[in-house]
Amino acid sequence: PRKNVFIISSLWFTAVTLTHLYWMTANDYHGIYILFVWVILSLSIGALFGLLTTHIYKAPLSLLRILFLASLWAVQEKARLYFFNGFPWAPAGIALTTNDTALQLASLAGVYGLSFWVFFANLVTYKALTSPRHLSRWFYAMACALLPLCYGTAHIYYNTTNTASSVNV
Repeated sequence: PRKNVFIISSLWFTAVTLTHLYWMTANDYHGIYILFVWVILSLSIGALFGLLTTHIYKAPLSLLRILFLASLWAVQEKARLYFFNGFPWAPAGIALTTNDTALQLASLAGVYGLSFWVFFANLVTYKALTSPRHLSRWFYAMACALLPLCYGTAHIYYNTTNTASSVNV
């Protein structure tokens, strides 16, 4: 089953990355070879995700293991900047940047902190899904999903009220 998990998760994340990097298919300036680069980059990112998912099935997911796997993903995303000539390879944290409220979490740790949080929240949710009898795990999963929105709302409110009051002085 680990081989199947690797293949399925790699193909899924490759499809996600192909969609995310679709802008690379504009071959007007680079020629047709850019399509091969697009596919190779997407397959590489998919394979990295596949490797991560095989470690989820290796042992039970404790909080320490969830923290380790989310950290490992964020570190390897950051490392790709140095080993692959500065191309960020579509960090997973970009998923939280489409919402101004959730984007405020980037003020604490940047886009790689957002990547950590995306994987952390997803692994906590996975743990809740695989043990449905524990309602407390669902509470933690919902808290992880809502934390960026709560922080962002507080951050925006604090900055807009302080800015408005300082302008009136």
